[in-house]
Amino acid sequence: MLVPEGTDILTFTTKYFVRDSSTDELLSNEKVRIVHSDQHGWQVGNKYVHGKYKHFDIFVSESVEHTATNDMLQSRQVLIAQRIKELLLKKKFLHGIHFSYEDEYDLWTKTIGYKLYHVVFFYMTHV
Repeated sequence: MLVPEGTDILTFTTKYFVRDSSTDELLSNEKVRIVHSDQHGWQVGNKYVHGKYKHFDIFVSESVEHTATNDMLQSRQVLIAQRIKELLLKKKFLHGIHFSYEDEYDLWTKTIGYKLYHVVFFYMTHV
């Protein structure tokens, strides 16, 4: 992700992750920015359990899109999406929540000079 070595978790999440539900335009001087949000799904079983969607929008500057590996055909945004999938799906439960993979795809963006990649997961919570 182009994260400088020695970056602590607080700096990492503050600088590279933005919590927002609307990602059609992002003004940033960062090479990579990840916008995440939760979308209320539906009631599951009883009124205390709800299904929700976790969305990740991965913005990558076109200047670094194909520089993550020696394979110039690999896109940095796809590699970041793979890493997010590994982190959320590696264990059956992550802090008591079971995530399941839903979908991923390219999206258009109004942010000139950036590519946008969208990844969606599903999970259930108790209300």
